Amino acid sequence: MMGFQVLFMGWLGIIGLQPAWFANILYFLMIYRVARGTNNRNLLMPGAASFLASAGLAGGPGCGPDIGNLSLGLSAGGYLWIAAILVVSAYYAANRPAPAW
Repeated sequence: MMGFQVLFMGWLGIIGLQPAWFANILYFLMIYRVARGTNNRNLLMPGAASFLASAGLAGGPGCGPDIGNLSLGLSAGGYLWIAAILVVSAYYAANRPAPAW
């Protein structure tokens, strides 16, 4: 598969029981909030993004060598995607403002 095909088909991940694709929504939201400086103390967003991206390592139905040539598991691009989400999540969590006591 070409990269753009994976991008367009990936959003159907919930149908294929692969929710890791929905980490992209949180990823772009975290980048937007960090760029705008509207980061808050909420750790739910980076935690959920990290969990969903890490779920991509587990594979599952619709993602693995068990269904022919549709997907052969993660390659360098998949690991880079997970690493990018983990790095942005860590940066988002580390640069949150201190609580106002």
